[in-house]
Amino acid sequence: MFPTSVAIGMDMHPSGVHTPDNIILSVILALFVIMGLNASHLRHIVSTFFADLLSHRSRANIFDVHNTASDTRIILLMLVQTSIFEGILLAGWSSTVATSDMAYASRAGILSAIAAVFNLFSYIASSTVGYVFTTPQNASLWRHTLITSQGILGISLLIPTTVSVLWTDNPAWIYISGISLYILMRMCYIYKGISFFYNNILSSFYFILYLCALEIIPVIVVGRAALLLSVGT
Repeated sequence: MFPTSVAIGMDMHPSGVHTPDNIILSVILALFVIMGLNASHLRHIVSTFFADLLSHRSRANIFDVHNTASDTRIILLMLVQTSIFEGILLAGWSSTVATSDMAYASRAGILSAIAAVFNLFSYIASSTVGYVFTTPQNASLWRHTLITSQGILGISLLIPTTVSVLWTDNPAWIYISGISLYILMRMCYIYKGISFFYNNILSSFYFILYLCALEIIPVIVVGRAALLLSVGT
């Protein structure tokens, strides 16, 4: 969800704490509190996610009957959290390369919505591609891997996101770490996709087309949208 280039040595915020930053911190704090109140469910889900991401264990559905209503609610919250953190980091990154009159919180909110649409698009795309080019079981496992990787990404982005809001000097390592975490989770997702799709040369060719059309291009479009939002306001 993050563009693959980062401007170094540029400030996002002027010195001091501003109201938009407090709004974003309140959102982060609210997410942290909600997760803390569901710590037992969260630990179970995160440990299961890590185990599933590193294995090919079959599971019919990420929201299957083995999950309680609380588990399902936490999974959905983790996915929402991922989109919010991506939006906040995109807003910070875009501010390092373009000046904007729009409030930081407003920009982060718009970009979080764009990130949510992108993540929903990824889920629909993986479901469609899996249905067309692999077996129903492999398609289900691949969707599961996408949700798993996105959930872990949201947890992993907590520290970079919080630091990006608090640290007004806006060091480049924050965004480099965010990009690295995104790429790592996406590589896990793609790696498992290769094992599901690799049946012959033709299926591998289709998978490469998928990577270009549904993975690389949309990320570039989202990064471009973040820059246009800053330049155009």
